[in-house]
Amino acid sequence: MSTPARRARAGIPPPLPINSGYPQFVDALQGLDLSNEGWKSGTAAARKEYLEWTEPRPMPGKLQSRRRLVRWLSDRLPEDAVIAGGAGNSAGWLHRHFRYKGFRTQLGPTNGSLGYGYPGGGRGKARFTARVPSCFCGDGDF
Repeated sequence: MSTPARRARAGIPPPLPINSGYPQFVDALQGLDLSNEGWKSGTAAARKEYLEWTEPRPMPGKLQSRRRLVRWLSDRLPEDAVIAGGAGNSAGWLHRHFRYKGFRTQLGPTNGSLGYGYPGGGRGKARFTARVPSCFCGDGDF
């Protein structure tokens, strides 16, 4: 199976092209019937697969503790904790193993730039003074 980028380079059209802004897309979604059994069973299976993927598993190498640490924090931080993370390799641990539980709890760069984690955590605490901030930093975040 080829990736979308390979298909585009080869001039192969996508299977279901969608050219839409998000308001139009949301309007179109509102007309869908999501109560049928096929939709319900498909989304339940996808959710189960996603939750299994986010579980920390042993992997080759010495860095076994990061995935477990992120899950440990995810299980123990308050639901409204402000979680700031940067870009780069260190962000992968956070995005795979942390489960956000509330609205406006994640702070991160929109353009993939390094250096966001530490100042983002400080700004999160300044903006939401009663909430617990947590910052996940890689080497580019300081």
